[in-house]
Formats: sequence, structure tokens, C-alpha cells
Amino acid sequence: AEPVAAKTLPALERLHLTLPAKGLVAIVGPSGSGKSTLLRRLAGLEHGGMQGTQPLAGAEIAWVSTDSYVPEGTLGEAIAWNAGAVTRDRLEDAACVIGLLDDALLPGGLDARLDKGGANLSGGQR
Repeated sequence: AEPVAAKTLPALERLHLTLPAKGLVAIVGPSGSGKSTLLRRLAGLEHGGMQGTQPLAGAEIAWVSTDSYVPEGTLGEAIAWNAGAVTRDRLEDAACVIGLLDDALLPGGLDARLDKGGANLSGGQR
């Protein structure tokens, strides 16, 4: 499989967001759509050079990380990690159930290379 270069998309460039002073807000969307990036930026954990932003100083913000251990190797190896001998059919079934066989999100299927810590995966994919 050929490596695929990631594109930098200005997903938050035209975002206008007003949050309520109190309450619960849910950010939903498909895997890889930028939910974790948005939340990291709102929490001040990541800076992306967004202009015209107002800090949420004094606001109480909770952050629940989606970080999890992802072994370096292929997607198939990561799914089978610590599971003993697993057939390719079972790996494909598992990957399909969790939505990781979509070539648009992770080209290469079970043979897709995963970077150390799953750095090339979105938070939801990890």
C-alpha cells in the first residue's frame, strides 16, 4: 500500500460557536471529524492559531481523554494484540464492527500501518 499524505484542513477556520454559561454540551460527529481537536482547543490544551477567539478563563472545564495504548505495527496486529492466535476473518469482523475498515478514514484495511501510539488515528479510532 502506498502512504497517503494527510491534508491540513481549516475545519475550525469558519467556526462560530456560542456556549451556554451553564449546562452540558455534547460534541458529536463521525470519526476523524475534529471533535477532539475542537475540545482540546476550547480547553486551552492545544493552540492552533485561531484568530478572534476568547479564552474560557474562569470557566470550569472538564476533559476526559480518549488516549489509549495503541501498539505500533498494522491495524490487524493492534486488534489482535494480547489476544493470542486470531484468524484474519475474526480480525476483519472486529475491525468492521468498530468502524475501522473504512478506507477513506484508514487506507489499507488490516494492513494499514499504525504510527507509535496510534498518532495517525483520530481519538475515536484509538
